[in-house]
Amino acid sequence: MSNTDPFISHVESNVEFCSEIIIDLGCMNILVRTNKRNFRGYNHFAKLVSFKNCNANTDFEIYCIDLESEQHINYNYVKQFADKTYRSRMFTSGYYVTDKFGPEICLVTKGHRYYIFGTRLERVLWPYLVKYLLTIHSITDNSLHLKAASFEVNSFGTLLFGRGGAGKTVFLSQICLRGAWFVSNTHVYVKDGIVCGVPSNMRVRNDACFRDLIHSNNLPESIKTGEFLLNPYSLFNSRTKETTNLKNLCLIDFNKESLSLIKTIDKKYMYNYLEQFSLPINVYGLKEDLLDYFENDYASFSRVYTLMKNRLQEIVEKNNCFYISADMTKQENQKKIYELLSQ
Repeated sequence: MSNTDPFISHVESNVEFCSEIIIDLGCMNILVRTNKRNFRGYNHFAKLVSFKNCNANTDFEIYCIDLESEQHINYNYVKQFADKTYRSRMFTSGYYVTDKFGPEICLVTKGHRYYIFGTRLERVLWPYLVKYLLTIHSITDNSLHLKAASFEVNSFGTLLFGRGGAGKTVFLSQICLRGAWFVSNTHVYVKDGIVCGVPSNMRVRNDACFRDLIHSNNLPESIKTGEFLLNPYSLFNSRTKETTNLKNLCLIDFNKESLSLIKTIDKKYMYNYLEQFSLPINVYGLKEDLLDYFENDYASFSRVYTLMKNRLQEIVEKNNCFYISADMTKQENQKKIYELLSQ
C-alpha cells in the first residue's frame, strides 16, 4: 500500500517496529509488526517465523502499536481514521469481544492491513482479530471455519466440540499421548471432507493433568488467570499432521460427578449444538463484524451464513456423531474410545 496515505505516512514516520513475525496458521499466514518488546500476543501461536528469514506470502498484516511504548504517535490524529464499524466502536468503549474488556483501543483498517493502537493488545490479537480473519479467509476459500479440536486414529479424523470447561483439552492430550495423531487444538477448516488444522498453543489449567508440564517447562501465562500456554508440537513430538480425512464428530461433556457415558447422538441435536458452539459467528459474536465486512449488505450476509449452516449440516450428516462423558485420565476409557474412533 502506498505510503502517500496520510495515516500510513504518520505511522511509518513515528513508530519504530522492533519485531516482524509471520504467524503460520496452516490455511493462511499473517504478518504481525509491533513496537512492543517481549510482546505477549505472540504466546498464543504455535508456529512463528521471523519475517526476515521467511519468503512466505502473507494474507493479512496486523500492526500492534502499544501506546505505552510509543511516545511519538499522535493518537488524536490517528483516531480520525478509526473504522466506522461496530467492532471499532466497541473497542473505543473498552469492550473487545465476548468476555474481554480493557482500556480504549483504536482500530484502523487499510485493505488487508489492520492497525490497532492501545495497551495490552494481546487481549485482541488472538481473542478477536485472528479469529475474525480466519472466518473471513474461510469465506473466500469456500471452506468452513469451526471452533474444534482434531486428531486422527487409524487414518480416521475426529473433531472434538464442547463448551468451555467440558474437558476437550484433557481428552485431546490423553488420546494423542496414547498414539493418536494431533491435528489441531482449537480451530479447524473443513473443506470437501478434509480437516485442515490451525496451529495454536493449548490453554491448560494448573491441575493434576498438566501441573507437572506447566512447572517443568515454565509455561507462559494465558490471558485468563490460572491458564497457561503449551505448544502441542513440543508435547506430541513427531506425531502431528496438518490435515486428516473426517469421519467422527464428538461432543465432549465430562462431568466427574456422573458415570462414564459414550453413545451416538441424534444428528439434529448435534447440528443445533454445533451451530451455536462451533460456528465462530455465534461463538465469538461476529455477526456484526460480518455484516460490516459486507458493507451492511444483508443479502450477502444472509447468503454466506446460509452457506455456513448448509456446510455444517453436510458435515453432521456425513459423519458419525458421538456424545462422550468420560474421565480420560483413566486408561480403560482411553482404550475404549481409541478403539471406537479407529473403526
